Amino acid sequence: MAKINNMKKHKSFFTLLTAVLVLSANCVISPAESPQWVEGDPNEWTADESGERLLFYNGSESDIVIPNHLNGTAITALGGGTDADDQYFVNIVNDKEDALTSADISEGILYIYPCAFYGETALKKVTLPSSLLEIRQAAFAETPLEGSLILPEDLSVIGRYAFYGCNKLTGSLTIPKGVKTVQDAAFYNCKGFNGALVLEDGVEEVGELSFGAPSGSMKFTSLTLPSTIKKIGCYAFQLCTKVTNELILPEGLETISDGAFDHMSGISNSTLVIPSAVKTIGGDYNVK
Repeated sequence: MAKINNMKKHKSFFTLLTAVLVLSANCVISPAESPQWVEGDPNEWTADESGERLLFYNGSESDIVIPNHLNGTAITALGGGTDADDQYFVNIVNDKEDALTSADISEGILYIYPCAFYGETALKKVTLPSSLLEIRQAAFAETPLEGSLILPEDLSVIGRYAFYGCNKLTGSLTIPKGVKTVQDAAFYNCKGFNGALVLEDGVEEVGELSFGAPSGSMKFTSLTLPSTIKKIGCYAFQLCTKVTNELILPEGLETISDGAFDHMSGISNSTLVIPSAVKTIGGDYNVK
């Protein structure tokens, strides 16, 4: 999908993608082990009224450390967006596309809000803190992040389109056990991953197009589904043609949506056992 420009003048990015989808570390930080205090420069950072959420970076550096304190107040969140489908929110550098090349997010930050880094066309490296709990809607969508992506062990939310179009990420990908739902299109068109895709026990639902692609091929080499999985959304693993291991459907699986394993032509199965708990195979298009 081409870069979407002039978002404020056209239908929102989220409305458009929603239409497409009709075819969404044990925490080491404790009172006794507080994260290192990283104080931000008030001339470079703007916070919300509570002082706990950073909205904008106003500095001139392209390689930045995102602080966990500003004016003496602990920062727990980053970005100014909400999860509303009908709105588009500017990112932390006010949509200056080439402003950032790397971002080191300090320990103690818990939430990355929608669109925080969306569309940063020079952003190649992000360091996620072990304290992180939520990566929300389109937080890193359409950025050229490079290398492996290590998700914190205590992460609980991966929002819709969170890493949409980050096609330079490589290696394997593990979804931590605390993420109950991988939301729609979270890793859609991330064609650079070229290792194992592992969903840890604890994951219960994989949303529509979560690990799919519109054309070509995803390059994951193996797929491990957790024993806890209950629903696999429409086209969740579309065009994962390089997966070559045997596909085993866990016993607790209840719903296999339309096209869930579309064009997964490389799997080694000679037969596929459908678990007895399965209530629906296809036919639930756009059913939530």
